[in-house]
Amino acid sequence: MSESMELELQQLKQEIQELKAQLARTTASGEDDLKELGGRLIDRLEQTLRSSLERIKEPVEKAGDFSKEVLQTGQQKLEEQPLLGILAAFGLGILVARLWERKS
Repeated sequence: MSESMELELQQLKQEIQELKAQLARTTASGEDDLKELGGRLIDRLEQTLRSSLERIKEPVEKAGDFSKEVLQTGQQKLEEQPLLGILAAFGLGILVARLWERKS
């Protein structure tokens, strides 16, 4: 082989080594960038979930309070008029029985 070809071959090997080193640095930098991006995405997702839970929390509590009030009112009415409660239970029983017959 001629001297110029050997010199060119050595230059090509050196360039290949430099490119490998650059690729390794780029890969390491890319991994760090991906880790940082993943961390930011997780933080943002967590913030979004927390804000969604905060927005939902109040209506759910209001619904719970309303249902408690309805139950208390129903209990109070049953205590005031027990015969009405018995008739309502009887009527519901007949309704459920009819629906059950229709389904079967």
